[in-house]
Amino acid sequence: MSERKLEKYLKRKLPEITSVKSSTPILISDSKGNYLKTHTETEIDHEIRWYCERGRSTVAGYSWLESNIQRLTDRLDSIHVYVWLGTCDLTSYKRPFISLALPTDNILQSIFDTYDKFITLLAKYPNSHLSFLEIPIYSIVEWNKYQKHQQPSSFNPQDEILISQLEKLNCYIKELNTQLATNPSPMFSVDISHNQSKNSKSKKHLTRHNYNFTLYKDGIHPSTSLAKVWLRKISNLIIKDCWQP
Repeated sequence: MSERKLEKYLKRKLPEITSVKSSTPILISDSKGNYLKTHTETEIDHEIRWYCERGRSTVAGYSWLESNIQRLTDRLDSIHVYVWLGTCDLTSYKRPFISLALPTDNILQSIFDTYDKFITLLAKYPNSHLSFLEIPIYSIVEWNKYQKHQQPSSFNPQDEILISQLEKLNCYIKELNTQLATNPSPMFSVDISHNQSKNSKSKKHLTRHNYNFTLYKDGIHPSTSLAKVWLRKISNLIIKDCWQP
């Protein structure tokens, strides 16, 4: 998608709300969430309770919810928790650069296991609901380029593995949302994807070339237009989940 198409999407209006709120939306995320929070505009946006923290892992997010779930359910009649975690698990941060976290299969399984713990935890609270949000494709190469690494292209092989891991993770998220009988997550990566020319015969084509990372601020965090689009898509989902038809 291009910047122009993002702007075109933002011209669409949110569905009109003609019903009563049935649940309060709770969004648990890493810094991705903060980039969206800064663009809250609509009535729905302002209903979201944001609990986002830079560098938050899936385990850290679970620990936070485990410590706060009783407080949230005591204060609010019904909650719908949106878990948007996993980005910070798949890469290691050694300031200012990132690299693929190893071993990749073990880390992916750890995320799966922690997602399952979210389900077990929320099942104890009858007036709570749970959804998992897909993790956008991001780039080790582009982040390290933004941080002035001398050879960011040396991370191309890591980007290919990372994208594969993210695709597996998002497949698992789809399965969990189906299991939970909740509405499907927006596919955020679609907003940065673009079609390659069918006539291209380049032997150097990489999976990462399918994505327009210029729509990111730094290879991980969304630009203003992209953040607004993602927020709009989450708000559309929240209307379906948290307002009675």
